[in-house]
Amino acid sequence: MEQELALMQEIMDKIRNVDKLPSYEEAEKLLHFLEDRSHRDYNQRGWFGFCREHGIHNVYNTEFIDALADEIRRLNDSPIVEICAGDGKLSHQLRKRGVDIKPTDDYSGRLSKEGLVERLSHKRALEKYEPRVVLAAWIPHQVIRFDVLDYPTVRYFIDIGESTWMPCGICDKWDRIYLENLDEYSICRLDY
Repeated sequence: MEQELALMQEIMDKIRNVDKLPSYEEAEKLLHFLEDRSHRDYNQRGWFGFCREHGIHNVYNTEFIDALADEIRRLNDSPIVEICAGDGKLSHQLRKRGVDIKPTDDYSGRLSKEGLVERLSHKRALEKYEPRVVLAAWIPHQVIRFDVLDYPTVRYFIDIGESTWMPCGICDKWDRIYLENLDEYSICRLDY
């Protein structure tokens, strides 16, 4: 049991650390561990509580980041901007894989890290960088999505999070592609 607890703590540390990533298998193992009722004495908060406590919406893992980097490279377009980047882990890990991306956030969520994430609202980031590719994960408001979709330089918008937000009127203007290879490795706070 002690060995298992130590392993779970190691995985939690990888999830919370901007410089580290768990594997998909490790993240899934932690999710099941935190949801297992026999471990409730160790951790009362469960998976959702762990994610909420640490401001985690999506658990980035090696396989997910590799698949996302491949998708971005396939687009073969730039500049690339991440809006609402929070702590900057997503962009930081993509940069490690050779993706030239600018992480931006307005710092309203208190997760942003000085030096990793440029302090810019999504509108200012669009104006400053005139991106062709915009990346966002679990952004807070639909209005932000519409600002991105309406921005004249944006050709691609990779929106990680809930997939049902786009109303039919927007569908006529944009082609919507579901990235199955990303979804295969996606683990979010709602997966409990």
